[in-house]
Amino acid sequence: MITRLISPIKLTRHHFSNIPIAITGISLGFITLGNLWGDLGSYWLKYFANIFSAVAVILMLLKIFLHPKKCYKEMQHHMTGSFYPTIGMTLMVFSNFVASTVNLTAGRWIWWIGICIFIVLAVVFMIAQIKNFSWHNVLPSWFVPLVGIGVAAVSSGGVQMNDFASNFFYIAFFIYLMALIGLIYRIVTHGNIPDDKKLTLAIIAAPASVCLAGYMATTQTPSTIILAILVPLALVSTFYVYTLIPKFLRIPFHPGLAPLTFPLAVGTVAVQRLSNYLASINSSLAGLFNQLFYIELFVATLVIGYIVYKLLFLLFNTLFKDNRELIPH
Repeated sequence: MITRLISPIKLTRHHFSNIPIAITGISLGFITLGNLWGDLGSYWLKYFANIFSAVAVILMLLKIFLHPKKCYKEMQHHMTGSFYPTIGMTLMVFSNFVASTVNLTAGRWIWWIGICIFIVLAVVFMIAQIKNFSWHNVLPSWFVPLVGIGVAAVSSGGVQMNDFASNFFYIAFFIYLMALIGLIYRIVTHGNIPDDKKLTLAIIAAPASVCLAGYMATTQTPSTIILAILVPLALVSTFYVYTLIPKFLRIPFHPGLAPLTFPLAVGTVAVQRLSNYLASINSSLAGLFNQLFYIELFVATLVIGYIVYKLLFLLFNTLFKDNRELIPH
């Protein structure tokens, strides 16, 4: 019995085949939230979130390396494939941690690697969708490969690339407006999102907040016009996702809950940065947005904390399910 308990747990190529891409989607939300809490003094959460997310990225890269055919097929799927670019997006955010704990040069390398990975995965996905285009396949999760490059702007401050990253903001902003029109057209002319894909509706809150957070990170004198467009879109879309949370969390846990994480986290970042800017110009709205920031932080922490907690058990079962008899219950 003792021998069985102390026998080494063996990981094989097979164990990595069923790792869901949703782990990097969840990690993207968690690392964004963790860095936010780090700014507020909770360094342990910042470290845990960054290490957790780095491991998630490594697991997905191992899956791609060990099962390239399966992953390539997933990358071309109209829903699953849209989440693959979150690997690069997570690395972009992780670069801030590397820059602050290792050095700036290493952080910038990770940032650029994340951008390159994002572009490659987004292009693979979009080419597959263009070849077999159908309006019925268009989902809110398409905002990830289309607007996700905006995360390069959101994370640019930590690697001191703010000025250059403003280019990524404008690209993301333009594509977001076009994609939003496209999604509205799809819903109006081809009906609502199918029930088995409704979880992707949560992603609707992400692009406006990504653009807003990225804009606030890359400019010192924000345009009133751009703010007048992005702030209402970010707030309304985030509120819409709040209305979905009770329904989604009643569903038995599965990786499909990933779309809830990053939109809530980046929405909180966007409101924080807007609040700080309003305070810097002595705006009477600064206090209101500061209170809104703490409300969003509270909601994001509860929801993301729950999903990460459940994900840890899922990963354990996925990687070690053939070794569970070696582990005491």
